[in-house]
Amino acid sequence: MQVTKLDMRIVFCNTDSLKNAKTIASSLVEKKIAACVSIIPKVISIYEWEGKIENREEYTLKIKTIESKLNIIESEILSLHGDQVPEIITIKVSEVFDKYEDWVSGILV
Repeated sequence: MQVTKLDMRIVFCNTDSLKNAKTIASSLVEKKIAACVSIIPKVISIYEWEGKIENREEYTLKIKTIESKLNIIESEILSLHGDQVPEIITIKVSEVFDKYEDWVSGILV
């Protein structure tokens, strides 16, 4: 089965440590529920949590996957993430380089 452009997704998730980011990324790739996870270091997140304004340095995971893996990715992140309510945001991919699409398909399908 070939992945179509409408099947591809990017999932973003922030975490508070490089160790946790690597743990999540490695698990997703090893279990073949993500083709690739890029870790973007040292983003600053400012947000409200439990009535207080928080300010922390985080690592952003950019997870490349397909639609059929989204529930598994969410479960895996929830089991490995340290936050009560981790950020899990999914974006549909509307355009992708054909050879990259083939590479993702070869790993995840």
